[in-house]
Amino acid sequence: MRIRPKIIIHTNIICLTAVLAVSAIGFTVLFNTYKAMLSQKSEINAELIASRMDTWLTEQRSALTQNIDAMVELDLFTVEQANPYLKKMNEHNKGNSYAICMDDKSFFNGIDWIAPPTYDARSRPWYTGAMAADGVFIMDPYLSVNAGIMVFGFSKKFTAKDGRSGVITTEISLEDLNNIIESFNESSTDYAFLLDRQYNIVIHKNAEFNPTKEQALTLTDIPGGELLEKTLSNTASGTKEVRFTDYDGLERLFYSAQSQVTSWIVGMAVSYNHLYMPIRQSLQYVLL
Repeated sequence: MRIRPKIIIHTNIICLTAVLAVSAIGFTVLFNTYKAMLSQKSEINAELIASRMDTWLTEQRSALTQNIDAMVELDLFTVEQANPYLKKMNEHNKGNSYAICMDDKSFFNGIDWIAPPTYDARSRPWYTGAMAADGVFIMDPYLSVNAGIMVFGFSKKFTAKDGRSGVITTEISLEDLNNIIESFNESSTDYAFLLDRQYNIVIHKNAEFNPTKEQALTLTDIPGGELLEKTLSNTASGTKEVRFTDYDGLERLFYSAQSQVTSWIVGMAVSYNHLYMPIRQSLQYVLL
């Protein structure tokens, strides 16, 4: 073969190699950029849920504080005064059930419940917790025995004008928080869920994982949960996403954000295949 054809062939090979190399580099850059954008979007969604939760939680906490300040100022701490006021608070703040216990055992509530002589609210966690806390005490979600639904609570100590101390508390339905979570669960493959500070499951797309009278599951009780708990506990790792096998057998990526008001955890589980399908299709087009 003559030298000129050899040079042409070698030149073509070099050019083709260069084109393929540039394409590979370009696709790699595009892949990483797209991946980062998708991850950022999922992180933002988790943070958005936490932010909306905090807005609502702050409103509930402020209502508690403002109303007890008003009751102290007006000195409304007899059964005839306190119960009607608390009942109005319940009506005004739907989903709340307010009550007050004084240090002399006096008990007031807004649901016309007459406490039996043996009932002493001073031993209740919301009372002891508030007495020991600075500011508003937070009770993590629990199943209300009376209402039969998931609730959580805020409570706060105060001092009446006659010198008696007391605690006001409210038991709050999780319905509004559940609506916030569900607004992000329209996808058939992705979903949001809620954990408390001990990583107990509060709200989950799979109804079998939600708390009932018979069971209360933690994160480690569900498929992939041990890996997720390890990730949440190891905050120093700086890991932004974790790939795990979910309860339905699908591979998902886990993202999280924390409530600034309660320190509860908002989780986002995003389908791995659904997330990266556009990238795979682009790769197929490139190879073809």
